[in-house]
Amino acid sequence: MKAVFALAVLVAPAAADPCAERLADPMPTPVEDAAMDVQRGACLRSDISSELLAHVLIDTPGFYGDLGAGLAISARKQLTPHVELGARLRAADYTFVQTAVTKASELRDGPLIVRATIGTSDATTHVAVTAALELPYTRDSWDTLHTSGQLGALVTHPLAERFTLHARLGAATAYAMSAGGSTSRLGFIAGSDVVWRWRARTAILGGADLGAGWNGGFDGVTLRAGLQPAFAFDRNRWLGSVGIGAPLFGSERTNAVLDLAIARALE
Repeated sequence: MKAVFALAVLVAPAAADPCAERLADPMPTPVEDAAMDVQRGACLRSDISSELLAHVLIDTPGFYGDLGAGLAISARKQLTPHVELGARLRAADYTFVQTAVTKASELRDGPLIVRATIGTSDATTHVAVTAALELPYTRDSWDTLHTSGQLGALVTHPLAERFTLHARLGAATAYAMSAGGSTSRLGFIAGSDVVWRWRARTAILGGADLGAGWNGGFDGVTLRAGLQPAFAFDRNRWLGSVGIGAPLFGSERTNAVLDLAIARALE
């Protein structure tokens, strides 16, 4: 029996390195402000991207709530086989709010977030630690000091020839201070996604995130789905992605998130 098992291992096809295929990466759907809960894999990348993020919060009995959309620009560079540095700037963020007595809209910009990720791997499994920091006074309002941060652990592992598993565990914090006082938040996030490379230039994602603490209790379960195509020009360096997230069962009030992004690889 041992000889049969050893022979099966020897003749079994080796799993492909998931980081060799950019279509294996997860599609993000961050819910919280400044995107400190953004989802990513353990693969280190060099690319630039632009992202349109929309969110909806509706009080269904009264049809009150808010609608928002923001444009973010990101860049990251793999400096060594084990180190990646990056930055993300929210260039514009528009919010429309309606209550029982008033309507209002606001256009903001910022913040600027910097990120460092350190990773390692064997032939197939990749493990990384990532940290992000919102730089203070990079929002358009200087009356209030804002800062936030994230620390997380990431794992990316191939499940089969066309299936890749991403798992993550981390914490995010935020702090704001003005003449009227200060406030802080701390939340914990765990999640996983499975990416199926359905076609040579198309991938489909499904996954879930579990959050607690950010809103003072159980934040809920965010169910996620996504689609990622590679464009057949410039050596497939251009990727698009569509990610949809829906927080359920907890204190998170956002009903849905839609993230549209386009990225160009720099390798």
